[in-house]
Formats: sequence, structure tokens, C-alpha cells
Amino acid sequence: MKKSILTTLIFSALLVFSSCNFLEVQPHDRLTQEQVIRSEHAINTVLNGIYLEMAHNTLYGANLTMTVLECLAQRFNVNNNRLALHFFTRFEFADSERLVETVNAQMWEKLFAQALAVNDFLDILDRTQAIPSPQRLNWLRGEALALRAFFHFDILRIWGPSPDNDDHVPFMPYNDASTGELLQLKTATQILERILEDLDEAAELLVNDPIRTRGIDTLLTFDQAHDFYQLHRNYRMNFYAVKAMQARVHLWKGNYREAADAALVVIDAQRLTTTANGPLFPWITHVDISTGFNPDRIFSTEIIFGIRSRNMYNNYDQFFAPTLNPANELAPLSQRLDAVFETTGAGWSDYRFDPIWRDAGADKGYRVFWKYARPNDRQQPDPEIRRRATRTEFFQPLIRISEMYYIVAESKLALGEGTPQSIWNNYLNVVRIARNIGTAEPFLGDASRLREEIRKEYQKEFWGEGQLFFYYKRLNYTTIPDALEAVGNVPTIIYRLPIPEAEQIARGN
Repeated sequence: MKKSILTTLIFSALLVFSSCNFLEVQPHDRLTQEQVIRSEHAINTVLNGIYLEMAHNTLYGANLTMTVLECLAQRFNVNNNRLALHFFTRFEFADSERLVETVNAQMWEKLFAQALAVNDFLDILDRTQAIPSPQRLNWLRGEALALRAFFHFDILRIWGPSPDNDDHVPFMPYNDASTGELLQLKTATQILERILEDLDEAAELLVNDPIRTRGIDTLLTFDQAHDFYQLHRNYRMNFYAVKAMQARVHLWKGNYREAADAALVVIDAQRLTTTANGPLFPWITHVDISTGFNPDRIFSTEIIFGIRSRNMYNNYDQFFAPTLNPANELAPLSQRLDAVFETTGAGWSDYRFDPIWRDAGADKGYRVFWKYARPNDRQQPDPEIRRRATRTEFFQPLIRISEMYYIVAESKLALGEGTPQSIWNNYLNVVRIARNIGTAEPFLGDASRLREEIRKEYQKEFWGEGQLFFYYKRLNYTTIPDALEAVGNVPTIIYRLPIPEAEQIARGN
């Protein structure tokens, strides 16, 4: 194991979590591999470091949630051709300034570096005797395996083929060693098999995850957490996050039975389980989303897995703030936003529309993406308003409960299990009701109409979370709305980013 990776992870964790009792370890420049292996606190800190690095802007702090992937999905009008995001929006990956190549290579390298860090952490777990209980050791190992699967799945979804266009050519390794050496390239099918193996083992190791009895912590702020193993499990790769990942991966493979079964584990937990902290992943309430002070714009109670992103509000200022020059601001054309939310009908009442989208002012004539803006006022006298601000602060969603309902709806439709009407009533309309646009009227459409309604839900639901591009790619949509035009479709769609040049050179290509 390379000491630089270990110490970097520990140091980054200490910068954020130094006030937490469970991270009282020596300064990073005095830590050695053997000290880490002998200390449960240091081992926990290394795992925290991996989660913290996920919030790097190269990864889920920006590129893989609110910027690059959203531009590929045609979310935002980016006309400034001095920005790499403009070329991602146009699927022009060979711009003359090599802007895209730089960002593309950084994402690839950082994701594989994260996988390598996980492997280092697994090596520590194999050697340590500092973890006092087998159950704790299982939880740590389960989280690590799930994270490794998570990183590799996104590498595959970004740089690999769409399921319908799989050329069965090896294109990426599965990084399951801590050596950092070049590993054998594998096909998409082989990668998916390894991902599912890691997820299956992780689910077994996390079967007694505290989240199943404790639930999620909606009354504690993140910085009040003092029990490394019990608290804020939805900031970690918990049992339900693993089941959600299994659902995602099986759906990508077209394994509809397995996808539905995995997603239903999470849905049933939400519907049937009452934990020490109340229901699991409860739908956002009208009060939480509609209050004038600190509305819960990320729908935090519904997040199955998210990360602590300390750059969130700086990123808002950089990419979305209404004070920006319009040429540099990520915002959709008004006509496109209206089309997504069907504002001639029920769109205006949709919780995903207001307060997530705010008027930028008459001089601009469009709406600002407000989802990741700073809380309005942390000093409000109402304790619930203060709690809402602190529980949502810096929380970047990566997996949420609504996606499980969409996965089951699509899977059951493909399997022919139930009529479009029953699937609508039991799954899709449930989310719509939670979003304040559900209807009591019977669904009169056929299977094709239901698929269209699922697409509409993906377009409304995951703004700033990076999932719409993967939805388009998985189903190999041949036409998607053009972000730079009021009407019409993007002229060219390239769902597969090029393998970075540095990787090809390293392999002699």
C-alpha cells in the first residue's frame, strides 16, 4: 500500500471531522501504515477520507452530479465556447483547446484512484486486529466493497457502451488490487459481473446494518454525530444503498426480475418499516418544501445515499448564481424548463419546480437553479427551521427513493407483471402524489404511454444529480431535447466518452 494515498485520505478526513471524538488520531505526517492498522479510530478515518474524496469537484461534488453529466443530458444552455461544459453539451470531445480531454482524463483517473483507495482500505481490514467486533468489521468491509462497485459502475456508464450497443470489446479494468499496476482490460459484461459480485457480498456483510433498526437521523446535524457505526448511515454505503445499486446494475443489464426484487426491498422498507427514528426514507412534507425559511430543496429525508460536499455552496456561486454573467451561468432555456414541468398543467404545483427554480429577474427572463443554494437563515428562532437547515447543509444526493419506484415500474412493465394501470397506481403515481402532482383519476394509457411517463419523471426528478444522462444512455435514446434550442433535438448524441489519451498511451495504444 502506498503511504501517500493513506495519509492523504486521513488528512482530508481530519480537516472536516476534527471535532468528532471518533477521529482523535495523530497528525497525518506522523502516521504510518502500522499505526493505522493498530487503531480503530485511524481505520475509521481512512474510510471517511474515501467518502470525503467523493465530494471532490472532479467527482460527485460537481462533474458527476451537477455539471458534466447534466450538460451531456442537455439540462443547461451553455453557449460559451470557452468552457469545457459547452463542448460536453455539443458532444464535441476533441476541441482545439483540449478542454474536454483534460476534464475527461481527470474524471477517469480520480474514479480509479478512489477504487485503489478502497483496495488499500480492504488490505488494512485484512491485516488489522484493532476492530473489536466481527460485526463492525463486516460493516466496514461491506461499505468498502459497495463503494468499489459504485465507482466501477459509473466508469462503465460513462466510458463504456450502452447496453444495446455493446461491442464486447475489453475497454476498462476492474481495479480489485492495491498495487496500482495496469490490470487486464475487461468487457462490459465482465465488469458488470464483478460489480454484482462485490454488491452481493456487500449485502451479506451489511445485513445487520444499523440503518435497518435505527433509520436515518433527521434530528441530528451531521457534525453532532459521535458514533461512527450507528449515526447518519445514509451518508454511507448502507444496506439499502447496496440494494439500490443492485437494482441499478440489474436494470442496466436488462435483468428486470432481479432489478425489481432489489428495488422492492427498499420500497418495502419505506412502506412497512418503522425505526427508532421513524419511517425510513419518508417523502418530503409540504411544510419542509414550502416554508419560506430554509426549504428542504434536496428532499433530504428521501436520500438513500449521499455525501458531505463542503464545496456545494461555492459551486452554486460558480455555476448557478443569478449574479453570474449569463454566458457562464448554467441555466436552461425557459421554454425547455416549461416543457419538462408541463407548466401549462400541473407543473407549477410540482414540489420539484418551486422553490428549486427561482425567477432570475425580468432582465434575464429565465429561472435560476436554486437547489444547492445556501440556506436562507441559520439563526431563525424556530428550532425546526434551524434543524432543517443543518440537516440538509452540504448534503449531495447520489441515490434517492423515487428512483426505486421508477425501476420497479419499468421492470414490471417489461416483465408484463400487471397492467399499465396497476403499475401506474402502485409505483409511478405514488411518486407523483409525493411531488404534489398525482392524480386520483384512472390511468387510461397503454404500455407506450407509461414508458413516456417514466421518462418525464426522470427529467423532472434528478436535476443536479447526474442520473438523466444514464437513463438516456441505458435506453439508447436516438433523440433528446437540444439544450441550446427552444425546440428540436440535439443533432448528434455520443453516449460514450473517449478513453483518455494518457490511459491509451500507458497501454501502448
